[in-house]
Amino acid sequence: MSETKVNATLFSKFKKTRINSVQKLPDLTGLTLGEFHADSRLDIVSGEADIYLSSGIGSLSGKKYLLKYYRRENALKQDVLEKLKTVTSPFVAPVAGYGVYQGHQYAARPYYEMSALSELLSEGTRFSEDELRTFIIPSVIEGLRAVHDAGILHKDLKPANLIPDDAGEHIVLIDFGISSDAGKNTFVVTQTGMTPCYAAPEALQGIFHKETDYYALGITVFELFTGFTPFQNPDLSPEEVARLAAISKIDFPEDFPEDLKKLILGLTYKDISHRNEKNNPNRRWGYNEVRRWLKGEDVPVPGESEESGKPQKFLPYSFGGVKHKTTKSLVKAMLKDPASGIREIGRGILTHHMGLFAPKLEKICREAEECIQKNSDAVSAHQVFYRLMYRLAPDLKTIFCGGQEFGSLKELGEAAISNAVSGNTGFASSLRLLQSSFLYFYAKAILKNDTAAYILWNANDLISLWQCTRGQCTDAQVSWIIGYALSDKRNLRIDDREFSNIAELWEYLMKLEIEQGESGYIKYLWDHRQELEFFVAATPKSKCVEEEKYVQTLKVLLEELDSMAVFGECEFQFRHFWEFDDYAEKLLSEKQTGRLSKILNIYGLALKEVSEKVWQSDSYENLRRMVSGFAVFEGQLFASVPDFEAYLKEHRDNPELFKKYLKTENSVLTDAEINTLRYQVLHEVSVNSCYRPYDSDETETPKAITVNGIRYPAPLIVKAGEYIKFGRYPHTERYIRTKDKKDKEPIEWLVLEVNGNEALLVSRYALDCCPYHDDWMGEITWEECFLRRFLNIEFLTRAFSGEEMRRIKLSEVVNDDNPDFGVSGGNNTRDRIFCLSLAEMRRYFKNNAERQCQVTEYARCQGAWTMSDDYGMWWLRSPSGSQEAAAFVLKDGSLSLDSNGYAMFRTKVAVRPALRLIWNL
Repeated sequence: MSETKVNATLFSKFKKTRINSVQKLPDLTGLTLGEFHADSRLDIVSGEADIYLSSGIGSLSGKKYLLKYYRRENALKQDVLEKLKTVTSPFVAPVAGYGVYQGHQYAARPYYEMSALSELLSEGTRFSEDELRTFIIPSVIEGLRAVHDAGILHKDLKPANLIPDDAGEHIVLIDFGISSDAGKNTFVVTQTGMTPCYAAPEALQGIFHKETDYYALGITVFELFTGFTPFQNPDLSPEEVARLAAISKIDFPEDFPEDLKKLILGLTYKDISHRNEKNNPNRRWGYNEVRRWLKGEDVPVPGESEESGKPQKFLPYSFGGVKHKTTKSLVKAMLKDPASGIREIGRGILTHHMGLFAPKLEKICREAEECIQKNSDAVSAHQVFYRLMYRLAPDLKTIFCGGQEFGSLKELGEAAISNAVSGNTGFASSLRLLQSSFLYFYAKAILKNDTAAYILWNANDLISLWQCTRGQCTDAQVSWIIGYALSDKRNLRIDDREFSNIAELWEYLMKLEIEQGESGYIKYLWDHRQELEFFVAATPKSKCVEEEKYVQTLKVLLEELDSMAVFGECEFQFRHFWEFDDYAEKLLSEKQTGRLSKILNIYGLALKEVSEKVWQSDSYENLRRMVSGFAVFEGQLFASVPDFEAYLKEHRDNPELFKKYLKTENSVLTDAEINTLRYQVLHEVSVNSCYRPYDSDETETPKAITVNGIRYPAPLIVKAGEYIKFGRYPHTERYIRTKDKKDKEPIEWLVLEVNGNEALLVSRYALDCCPYHDDWMGEITWEECFLRRFLNIEFLTRAFSGEEMRRIKLSEVVNDDNPDFGVSGGNNTRDRIFCLSLAEMRRYFKNNAERQCQVTEYARCQGAWTMSDDYGMWWLRSPSGSQEAAAFVLKDGSLSLDSNGYAMFRTKVAVRPALRLIWNL
C-alpha cells in the first residue's frame, strides 16, 4: 500500500475542503496540556467533545495535532488507549497523547489537512468503483486488521471516521471514542452502541465482534458510491432506520455495479452463526474475503449456497435486564411482561436476533412483527404475541398472567378470584387482555382440552352478554366470571365486605332484617343492586340445592326492586300500593298521627305522581283524606273528634286549656262556662278540622320516591321567560261569596331566572290588594311592614298545600338601598314570599311595557285600581324617596318614587308575589 499513490483527480477531491474554521475560546485556548499547546478551537460541531488545533511541544515540537477535550467523564477507555499506542499502522491514526484536565479526559492525534469522507459526501462528492477498489477499501481493511490484531473493536466505522493522510497515500481510521477492548474474546457484550445507520443486527443486542465492523464497512461503501445509506429516510428516526437495515434486503439502484454489489452483500450478511467456520461460504465477509475480492477472485456470496455445518446455538438475548440463554427462558420472560415483549416484536428486535442463528424462527417472528405493525389495537397485538410465544416454545404448557406463571387453568381461576377480592386492578387488566385475545385458543389448541374450551366459550358469551345489556363489563367483572368458570371458588365482594359464597351473603341479609327490620336488607339490596345482579348472573349453577335456592331467591328479590317504591334514601320501601296503604292504616290504628302527617308533608308531591303514574291507585288521596280529618290543637294532632274529646275529658280540670284555644285568657270561668266552652271547642274542631302542615321539625325538606331508577316527582324543566302553574288562589269575585276552595284557580308564574335546582318566579297577574303598611305615617322598611306579614302568613297558607309549601325556599332576601335617593332598605330578611326590589325589577324587566301587569278580578274586588285595559299598580319592597314611602310600578309600567309618607298606606296598589321554587327534589 505504501507505494500506491492516489491519482490527481481523486487527490483534488480530498483537497476541496480543509479544516480551517477556528474560533478562539477562553477555556483551553492558550493552555498547555502535557505535550500539547491548545492553539485554537475548531468550529466543528461535535456532541462528544470540544476540538482544538494544537501544537506539539518538547519531543513533538513542530507538528500539528487535533486535540479532543471530552464533555462526558470517563469517555475514553484506558485499556483501548494503551493498546492504540502500540498500533503503528499508517492506516490508523496514532494516539499521540492523552490525559485528564479538570475532571475531563483529552486525547490528541495527528492533524490531517484534508476533510473526512463524510464532509465530501455532504458537498455532493461521490466515489467511483475504481476509487473504492484501489484506494479506499484497501486502506480501511488494513486499518481494521491492525486494530483487530491489537484486540480492539472500532464499533463506529463510517465516512465521518475515515480521512486521507496529508500525502494522499491512503485512508486513515480515526475516532476510537466508543471502541472496546475485546481482549482474548471473539466478541464483546456492551451497552455502548454504534451509529444506527451503520449498525449490524447483532449490535442492536449489544453484541460486537470483528464482523460487526465489516458490516459497517459494507454500508459505508454503499454510501460512498451512492451518497446515501441503503435505508436512508428523513421521515424515520435513527432507531427505525437501524431496524429496517437489520431486517430488509438492500435495495440497490439499477446502475449499481454488480461486482460492488457482491462485496456489499457479503459484508452485510445478517446470519453470523457460522462466523467461526473459516471454510463455510455462508458467513459474513471479513478481511480475507475482501482481500480475495480485491484481487478479482470469485468469492461466493453468503446465503446463495446451501448452509453447511451445524447451526449455532441460541445466542444470548437481553430482555428485562437479564441475559437469556435459551428460547424457552426468553419466551417465559416475555410472557411475564407482554407489553415489553410486544414492543420488541413490533420494532423488529426479536426478528433481528432470531435471524442471526435461526432462519425459520426469524420467519415466524417477522410474520408476527408485520401483523403487530398493521394492527394497532391492544387485543390484536396480544393475540399475535401470545400465539408467537407458544410457537417459539411449542413444549410450553403453562400460562402467564399479571407477571405470574400458572401450571393449570384451575390455578389461573383461583388467582383471578383472589385478585378480584383484593381489588388488584393490574391483574384484572392483564386477565382481560388474556381472555379477549388468547385464553380460549390456549385451551383449544395448546392444551387440546375441549371441556375447558367449552367452559371458556360460555364464559366469553356471558361477558359479551353483560357488555351488551349493561353497556360495559369491567376488568374486575371479567376476573370474577373467568375465576368462577375455571375454579371451584365462589367468593364475592360487595363494596368493602367479602363473602365466601352466596349462602354467607344470605345470612348477612337475614341479620340485617333482624337488626333493622325488612327495610334494612331492602336498603342493602337497593344500595348494591348492580353488584348483586352481577354476582347472581355470574355465579354458575351450583350442585348444592340449598346454595342454588339462595341464588334464585336473591334473583327474585332483585327483580322485585324494579317495581319497588323507595322513599327518600330508603326510609321506606313498598313493593305494591297495597303495602303502603296497609302501612298507613297501621299507623292510624296506632294513633301515630304525627308520623302520617310527616309522610304526607315530605313525600306528598312524589306520592301523588307515583300513585297516578306507577301504582295507578288512590294511595295519595287516601292518605290526604286521612290526614285532613285530623284535629289540630296545641301543636298536637288527633285522628278524630272522639280522640280529641277524650283528650278534653282527660284535662277537664284545666280551664286554661280552653282559654288558650278560645283566646280568653283574662276571664274567670265557672263550671257551667267550662262545659259550654267544651261544647264550643268540640263543635269548632268538628267543623273546622282540616289538614295543616306538620311543623314539628322545620328542618325537614321534601324528598323523592324512586321506582325502577326513576325519581318522582319528575323534574320540571323550565327556562327564563316561560310560564308555569303552581299553587291556587282566587281569581274571580265568586270566591268572595262562596269561600269555596273549588273557586280557586291555578296561579301562573313567570320564570325570571333558573339557577340549578331553583327558579325565581313572580306571579303573572297581580293577585291581591293591600297597603304596604297599616300606619299613615312613620318610617318603615320591608323587614317590619304589613305587606311582608300578609304574604308570608295569609297568602302563603291560602295559596299552597303543605307539600307545596315545602317546595318554596326560605330565601335570603337582600334589601338594597334605593339607588336613586340612597335611602336605606333596612336589614336583609328571610322570606318564602316577597315582592321584587327596584334592582330586581330593573334587571328582569327591560322596559315599561314588560313591567305592565294585569290585575285579577279578585284583586279589584279587594280595592286594586285599574284602567279599562285591566293594568294596575303593583308594589316593590324597596323604599322610595324616603323610608316613609315605598316604591311601586304604575299602570303604564313606569316607576313611582314618591317621597310622601302616605304612599305607605295606599289601598289601591295591587300585590304581585315572588318566590324561589325548588322543583327537582
